[in-house]
Amino acid sequence: MDLFDLIDIERIRHPTLCKFTYASKAIGMKSRIDFFLLAKNLTKSVRKTEIYPSIAPDHNAIYISLSGSCESIRGPGLLKFNNTLLKDEEYVEQVRETYSNTVKYYRGVANKDLLWERNIRQKYPGIGQRK
Repeated sequence: MDLFDLIDIERIRHPTLCKFTYASKAIGMKSRIDFFLLAKNLTKSVRKTEIYPSIAPDHNAIYISLSGSCESIRGPGLLKFNNTLLKDEEYVEQVRETYSNTVKYYRGVANKDLLWERNIRQKYPGIGQRK
C-alpha cells in the first residue's frame, strides 16, 4: 500500500466503526477481509463507502460511490490479468473470435480509438456517462 500510495478508504472514513465483511458461524469469527484500496489523491472523489448484507452466506458486499472529475491528472494505470486464463482453450478461442468479429464489424472506422470505445459501449451501455 505504501509503495503505490494507497489507502483503505473505509478505514479512513470510519476508523472506529466495527463492520465486518466476512463472518464464519462455524468457528465464530468475523473479519474485514474485503476492502477498497484507493489512491490517496482520489480521496476527495469518494462520495460514500458502505458495507451491506449480501446473498453470499459468509461475505457482505462492499460499496463505494465516486464522483467523476475532469480536473484529475491521469497517471500510469495498473492492469491485473489472471494469466491462468491463457491455459483455458475455451476462453482463448472466445477472445480470438470476439477480436476477429470486432475488427470485421468496424473495418470502415478510421480512428482505431473509436473502434474499441464503440465496442465497449455496445457491451456496457452507460459506461463513462456522468450523472
